Formats: sequence, C-alpha cells, structure tokens
Amino acid sequence: TNRVNDSAAYPIQEFDIPVFKEYIMKKDPQLWLAIGFEYYCFLRPRIEIRFLKIGDIDFHRSIVRVRGVKANPRGRIATIPLIFLKTLREEYKLHTCDRNFYIFGKKGQPGPGHVSINNLSNRFLKLRRELNMPEEYKMYSWKHTGNVRADEANIPRRELQGQNGHTTIATTEKYMKNKRGYKSLAILNDFPEI
Repeated sequence: TNRVNDSAAYPIQEFDIPVFKEYIMKKDPQLWLAIGFEYYCFLRPRIEIRFLKIGDIDFHRSIVRVRGVKANPRGRIATIPLIFLKTLREEYKLHTCDRNFYIFGKKGQPGPGHVSINNLSNRFLKLRRELNMPEEYKMYSWKHTGNVRADEANIPRRELQGQNGHTTIATTEKYMKNKRGYKSLAILNDFPEI
C-alpha cells in the first residue's frame, strides 16, 4: 500500500498553522474538517475519523461517540469544543445530513461509504508537499498540536486524558512529555545573561 508513516509526527509550529489553514480550507474543505476532529477531539484519522457517522455527533450535548477499535473495543466519547461545534453546524451543516452517512464519504462529502485507510493522510501529504512544509508534519501532527495547545492553555491533564481516551493519567503525562517536552518558566524568564 501507499502508507504514510505517522510514527515521527511532530506538533505543527505556531507560524505554520495559519498557512496550512488557509491553504487546506481552500483546496480541500473535507480534509480541513478531518483535521478539526483530530485537533479538537483528539480523534485518530485512520481508526476513528474515517468511520465517523453523522449520527455519532450529538449536536445538543456537544459530544461525539467514537466507534470501538482494537485498542478500545467499547469506544469512547469525546467532547466537541463549542468553537468546533459551531463550525460543524454553520460551515459544514452536518446536522442537516443523513444520520446514517459517514462524515468522510468517498466523494468529498458525507455519504454511504467511508474513505480508505490512507485517504486523509495521503491528501494531507500532497498538500504539505505543495506548501514545502517539513516532513515531520504528518496528518497525525494535528492531534499532537491540539494536545500541546490545550496543555499550554492550562486545560487540566485529567481532562486531556479523557479526551484522548487514555486509560491512565500516567499515559497522558508520558504523551505530553514526549510531544511537548519540559518547559521551565523560570529558565525561560530568569536565566542569567552570559
């Protein structure tokens, strides 16, 4: 297959985010929607996002039910931040679509069949290359970027644990250490000049 390796995905740097946003929203609005689910809800593109159906979104309670996968056969529920819920309703009008349709249908819009396993990653890879962005940016980078930004916004790690579907807080702590690293405000602000 034409699999894109996401194992070395890095969070996207702040100054690159608006460049991606403008370009992808214009070139591939469905891909930008998938990025939104990854960034805001911490969903995984290959095993969660592509299987989402309209009926999995509770527009009143602002949650999305994620179908079970090998790692978590019962599935999970993720919170949809209000800013993203507004996008789902006003820009994509998902609440008006057939509840049995997959959000990421094969024709670039909700439909009865879902996209293939590498579809979203390959589309992102193509646009990333067009923008001449670093290879470390993968589709999965958006999940890492959302986590890092949420952590920097002081959203409690316990809440990030639930949103990620991690079984323990230790898993979340390890994930954040790996993706964000250690940042000391004392070193940042008070380090003596040479």
